Amino acid sequence: MSKQELQQTFKRRALILQLKDEAYSSGDLVGEEAAKAKIREINAQLQERHYGPINRECERLSNRREKLSDKEKRQLALW
Repeated sequence: MSKQELQQTFKRRALILQLKDEAYSSGDLVGEEAAKAKIREINAQLQERHYGPINRECERLSNRREKLSDKEKRQLALW
């Protein structure tokens, strides 16, 4: 996900949060629920497209750490 796409996604998310708050303030439960559903959808997209590669890389590095020898683990702990 490029920086521009990420900025647009967060701007869209902020606008929807504002609309959700306005719906809540005016007592529009249907509008509030629709906004909540859209926010959940955007969060899921962010999780997969932006944070997904980061999480997979962290998991890969964690798996690599488990395969280290005792000596390598001690050296890593000193860092």
